[in-house]
Amino acid sequence: MTITVYGATHCSHCQARLDYTKKRFGPPILVCWKCNEKIATGDTEWAQFSGPGKAWLATQEILLPSFIAIPGRVQRILFLPLVALLLWLVCAMPFMLPWLTLDGQLSAQPPVVQALVEGLAILGLCVYPALMLWRLSKMVAQSNAYTESGAIPVTHEWHQAHGPVVGGRPLW
Repeated sequence: MTITVYGATHCSHCQARLDYTKKRFGPPILVCWKCNEKIATGDTEWAQFSGPGKAWLATQEILLPSFIAIPGRVQRILFLPLVALLLWLVCAMPFMLPWLTLDGQLSAQPPVVQALVEGLAILGLCVYPALMLWRLSKMVAQSNAYTESGAIPVTHEWHQAHGPVVGGRPLW
């Protein structure tokens, strides 16, 4: 599985519109598809971060993942934690439904049922962090594979990746 975000920019040399697959950790350099000019992306590979930097990024990626795209600094500060909390609750809800439905009568149930329902509720709270840890491990493996290969990715022409072009502009 590849974790990707699609970005677009322009080549500073030939002004061609570029499409590239932006990874969370790199690549720091791309090659223009039209003129073969090297373009700096400003991204950093996982291997280039220090130990505390890796710990900070890992914590950040688990608690407030980068796939939640909210524009603007103020909006990000206000809404990103709320969206992450909502995702956590959505992941936990299927496991917590028995606990929520038996909440008032849980003590009247046999001990095995009580333990099962409480165990499912606790498991439900662990699903989202486990998924984020799995996602982080895939992102780190992807960045490390890129670093080891040393290959510089070539960008794509915008319309090749995004569909037909009408009047010099992509339809979507």
